[in-house]
Amino acid sequence: MKKELELLKQAAINEQEGYEFYMMAAQNSDNQESQEALNELAQEEKQHKEWILELYEKFEQGSADSFDFDQVTAPSPELFRWENLPLDNTSKALSVFSIGVKMEYAAVEFYKDAKEKTDDPNVEKLLDILIDWERQHLNDFQKRYDELQKEWWDEQRFSPS
Repeated sequence: MKKELELLKQAAINEQEGYEFYMMAAQNSDNQESQEALNELAQEEKQHKEWILELYEKFEQGSADSFDFDQVTAPSPELFRWENLPLDNTSKALSVFSIGVKMEYAAVEFYKDAKEKTDDPNVEKLLDILIDWERQHLNDFQKRYDELQKEWWDEQRFSPS
């Protein structure tokens, strides 16, 4: 039980860090559409943290089986249409997406590793859902990062060989 509590505490911290990063990126964006998309991502991370903390509390009380998985939604494909967002600064956007890719990749790996360390089916189920969410974020971010990288190369008047 202790290892599950430690995993859930770390997961909550990870989601809080994601929330803070996306909020900071939104506040530093110069256009409304980007701000709204980044704020939405931040709110998703906040919701993930709330699910984790709720399961933590139930687990700590010995009632993890009462966790309501109906409240936990699965991610929808292509959460955001990043290509439709105007970018105020390709270099800044490239940096945000680069960090986002790394954060989402680390989240997927953390949740996969955590799943291997737990025997509790409720923790495993929540981790599977979070893996799906973070994997979707990762795929969306990676796709947009690749597009931005090409745009940045074009702006610099060179392209990779």
